[in-house]
Amino acid sequence: MPGGPVTYSVRGQQYVAVGIGWGGAFPGMFADGAVLAGYTNPSRIAVWRLDGQGKLPPPALRNAHVAPPPMTAPIERVMLGVTLFATHCGFCHGPGFGGKQDLDTMAPEIHENFSAVVLGGRVNAGMPSFHEQLKADDVQAIHDFLIMQATMRKARESGVPQQPTEAQR
Repeated sequence: MPGGPVTYSVRGQQYVAVGIGWGGAFPGMFADGAVLAGYTNPSRIAVWRLDGQGKLPPPALRNAHVAPPPMTAPIERVMLGVTLFATHCGFCHGPGFGGKQDLDTMAPEIHENFSAVVLGGRVNAGMPSFHEQLKADDVQAIHDFLIMQATMRKARESGVPQQPTEAQR
C-alpha cells in the first residue's frame, strides 16, 4: 500500500479510498530484485462505501500477446541493464514494469525507437529525456534487460522454458 487511506463523504455516505500497488515512501528501493523475481504492479485506487457490499474487481489483464524481440545480448550487458534500470527507471516504472508505461509488453515500434524515447524523452507523455544521464550503450543495456524480462514472462505464461542463446552462456 503506497500511502494511508483517505476517508470522505458524499451526500451523507462515507467512503474510504486507498492506493494499492508498489510505491510509497521508497518506490525505487529493492526494485532490481523485485523485477528479477517477476513481480508485477497492478496499481489502482480501491474505494469502499462503509455499508457497501461490492467486491474489489480483479486487475486488468496485461497485453500478453506482444512478443518481445529475440534475446541476443550477453548476460553481462543484461546485468548492467538491471542496475541501470533500478537506478534510472525503477522510480517511475517500478518492479514488474507497472509504472506509467508497461515496459513488459512494449509494442514493436517502441522497441525500434527505444533509444530515441529514452535519450530524447516524450515530455508530453510524462517521459523525461535521459540524454545527460545515460549513454547509448547504457540505453542498449537497459533495453536488453527489458527484452530478457519480457521473454522470461512470456515463457512463464506459456509454460515453455526459454533456452539461453549462445551469447548468453
